[in-house]
Amino acid sequence: MKITVLPGDGIGVEVTREAVRVLKEVGRAFDLEIGTEEYLIGGAAIRESGSPLPDQTLNACLNGDAVLLGAVGSPEFDDLLPEHRPEIGLLGLRKALGGFANLRPAKAIPALVNSSPLRPEVFAGTDLLIVRELLGGLYFGTPRGFNSDRTEAFNTMRYSVMEIERVARVAFQSALSELLTSIISFGVQPNKAIVGRNAFAHEAGIHQHGVLSNPLCYEIMTPESVGIPKNDIVLGKHSGRHALSSRYEEMGFSFDPEEIAEIYSRFVMLADRKKNIYDQDLLGIVLDRNVAVLAA
Repeated sequence: MKITVLPGDGIGVEVTREAVRVLKEVGRAFDLEIGTEEYLIGGAAIRESGSPLPDQTLNACLNGDAVLLGAVGSPEFDDLLPEHRPEIGLLGLRKALGGFANLRPAKAIPALVNSSPLRPEVFAGTDLLIVRELLGGLYFGTPRGFNSDRTEAFNTMRYSVMEIERVARVAFQSALSELLTSIISFGVQPNKAIVGRNAFAHEAGIHQHGVLSNPLCYEIMTPESVGIPKNDIVLGKHSGRHALSSRYEEMGFSFDPEEIAEIYSRFVMLADRKKNIYDQDLLGIVLDRNVAVLAA
């Protein structure tokens, strides 16, 4: 497993350093080969390259099996324009990886109940998970800006049906995992889909990359074991080059990295106009590209 480590800023450097030590110990204990590569993001990247998300960092994240991120942001960059601040690196990474859901667990640890700002009788027994959507809303909604004389500012809170459905699905699957755990006394991770065909359908880019690299990243059983021929990579605007290239290989095509990069740009333009991309769409992209090459 190749993990891209992004220490970032502030306490992120210390936290990721210790986290990597833990990962190494886990690898030794369970005979897992875990490799790590460290790259810059946020303020640290701005100091070095002028960009909060350098291309080298983004490419490493897209080509790795997982990303370990520390923290992003520092007061020394508060005077920069919003689009140049360290936090933009985090938003860009989320979008590129298709990381649409943030899981924030809150659980009352008995030894710390009296340290909570809530009364012990209120906090005791708390065990909940907050699921936050990351790729829609005010962060990415357009239009935004100022009126002509800059006396008013405006922003856009925008969500699509697909964005609401997929984050709700994560929340419901997590709740179902907790219910199943309480019944069978076996811990089921909240990010594992466990019912229906959706258990083997993957839409987010980072999920697709993980499943193609190692299906056990996101599946707790094989699809064949429950009568489903194979898992399903649902191509759409959050799919990456890995998923696209794999689908073309299944269709009998073979492209070099430069060709895939060109085809992927056409794919993204189409994915912006329709929710899901099917094999006939992919064939159309190739035919259009070949016609354009011949015309040139």
